[in-house]
Amino acid sequence: MPSTRSTFALGDPKALARIIANYHCGHCTGEVDELTTNTDDGLLRAAIRHDHGCPVLAGVLPAAPDLTRAAIPDTFRP
Repeated sequence: MPSTRSTFALGDPKALARIIANYHCGHCTGEVDELTTNTDDGLLRAAIRHDHGCPVLAGVLPAAPDLTRAAIPDTFRP
């Protein structure tokens, strides 16, 4: 089956740039697939493509840990 997108919106372009550069889903081969700007609210949005059956995509597990690791990667490096 084809993978599906989950979209996460952030207002801070610097944090979004780090997420785009560093994001990897911990449960599938998901990665940032697309970046857009919403003309209504001006927020940047990163579309993340997850594999079918991914627990993050299904809402069983939160995306927050992977997003946090991507946004502040130096904090989680040994």
